[in-house]
Formats: sequence, structure tokens, C-alpha cells
Amino acid sequence: MKAKALREKREAELAQAASNTSQPATGAKRSFASMASNQPANMRDASASNRPLDSIQPARNFTKFVDYDFSKMTDTKGGFLTQEDDPFNKQLHVTDGKEVQKPANMTQKEWERHQILQNLKRNREGPYEPGLSVLDDKSKQKKCRECSSLEIDWKWEEELKCCICHACKEKYPEKYSLLTKTEAKEDYLLTDREYLNITL
Repeated sequence: MKAKALREKREAELAQAASNTSQPATGAKRSFASMASNQPANMRDASASNRPLDSIQPARNFTKFVDYDFSKMTDTKGGFLTQEDDPFNKQLHVTDGKEVQKPANMTQKEWERHQILQNLKRNREGPYEPGLSVLDDKSKQKKCRECSSLEIDWKWEEELKCCICHACKEKYPEKYSLLTKTEAKEDYLLTDREYLNITL
């Protein structure tokens, strides 16, 4: 106990002597207050500046290498950029002949709903299916050529001028199955010019 008391007394004396000379004793730590009071005048404190992020600019030599502001980017959770984040990337803005890109003012949910409605309209299904009215003239009503049903496949009627219902298409596949263009060329020995003129 005596030895421990002597050691604590010696450390206290060394700490007091170090605070008077502003030099830490060998093996002793400096206090935070002593470090904070001895800061050089040219030391920069980033936490003290309340500059907005927009005012921070890259160094003049590196402006051509800085492309993206990560604080304003959308997190896609996949590590890739969206069209809004990278407006100058030509690869992101390539549109196929058939596929239409989502407009910038639409949310993803609105775009999916729009695509579903366009698909229903194209196939004349759901709310876009032509109505069957009992008030129509019987001679003008279109009927299935096999079972005389009024519920025909309107896409077949428009494109192929063939009034057939879905049930009869499945019932008679040998009559109403379709061929691909390649199968038609091989089966019917079409020339290249005839092959290119096939619409289906």
C-alpha cells in the first residue's frame, strides 16, 4: 500500500510539472484541454463551417472527372444509375422500336398501370372488349364460325378476319393454330421476298 501511495504521489508531481512546462511527461497522456488550447491558427475545422453542399466545388484540375453528385442520386439498391441521375449517358436513353420508355413525370406504379391498360386496349380485353348488345340487329352480330357463340376473339377478327371463340380455338388446334414466320417459310417453301411480306 505504501509503494502504491508513493507511486501515485510521484505521478501527481510529474503531471503538475508537465502542466507548468506545457510538455507532457514521458509516458503520460496530454489532457484534451491542453490540446484544444494549443491549436495552431491555420488549423481548419470542417465541422464549424455550415456551408451548404451545393457551394462545395471540385478542384479546378479535376472538374472534368467529377460527374455525379452522390447526395442527390436515387438509391436503386443495385449499384446502377437511373436515367434521371445520368442524363448525358446515351446508353441509358436508347429506345427500341417497340419498347417505349417511362416518362419522367410518372411514378413506377403509374407506368405499370398505364402499360396494363395499353395491353388490354391492344388485345381488346377487359373494359375495351366490344360490347355485346341484345339491341343490335341479329344479322349484323358476329358469331363464332364453329359454335355460333357471340363471344369471339376480337383480335383474330380484326387481324385475320376469322370469327372464332377462344373455346373453339383450343378445341380445334389443327385448324386454328398459328405458325411462326420461320415455320411458314420452311413448310410452304417461301422465297425470301415472300417471307419478308408475311405480316404475322
